[in-house]
Amino acid sequence: MNNLLPFCVCGVASVLNKTIERYQRSVNEMGIGQKTTSQDNLQHLKEEANYMSEKIELLEASKRRLLGDSLESYTIDELQEVENQLEQSLSKIRWDEMQSTQKEIVEVETELFIGLPQPRTTR
Repeated sequence: MNNLLPFCVCGVASVLNKTIERYQRSVNEMGIGQKTTSQDNLQHLKEEANYMSEKIELLEASKRRLLGDSLESYTIDELQEVENQLEQSLSKIRWDEMQSTQKEIVEVETELFIGLPQPRTTR
């Protein structure tokens, strides 16, 4: 760009120089901002990965507890908690099964008392 300056009128050369300087400053600032942003993103991803790893460990420990692995190392309170969780799960399964059965009964009764829909005939 500096090779163009001799061809410019004096006032225009000054304005052109200022414009070039502003452009170079903004390019430099954008470059720094992009580095900071990518560093921030990288840091965020690392934190997210650590959080997910901890969550996976907790889920695996919970799974082992529910499957009954190493029950001999559990305290009475922990065993009672596992028992309560299993009872709640069984109750939910029984409730869902009962609801499903009742729905099927209503459908069958409806078919018996009302009958199946008859196909429409066109005249």
